[in-house]
Amino acid sequence: MWELDKTSYEIKEVWYGRTIIRSAYKLFYEAAQELLDGNFSVVDDIPEFKDLDEKSRQAKLEELVWAIGKLTDIARHVRAKRDGCGALELEGVEVRIQLDDKKNIHDLIPQAAPGSP
Repeated sequence: MWELDKTSYEIKEVWYGRTIIRSAYKLFYEAAQELLDGNFSVVDDIPEFKDLDEKSRQAKLEELVWAIGKLTDIARHVRAKRDGCGALELEGVEVRIQLDDKKNIHDLIPQAAPGSP
């Protein structure tokens, strides 16, 4: 568990041990990304929103979008700090090799990462 500073997201305290995760929502990554992007049509796929009246649904949706946004901000901050300190980036460009008739390497063609345009 990390305790972070409220504004700078600097790590104040770290604790290692057993925990129980009590999640309020059953989300999948694509739904969280859609909510971050402002596409709220995925709300119908989230079980916890099915039996709510419109007012409660809107309040819960705002709370959820805020929480996902805050976690995204924290993740970006931590990643930027790690990168700024010289962290090793293991994600690389996948390359497809094109061979000529004699099975020699003719060309290297970079492949787009999964999920990128």
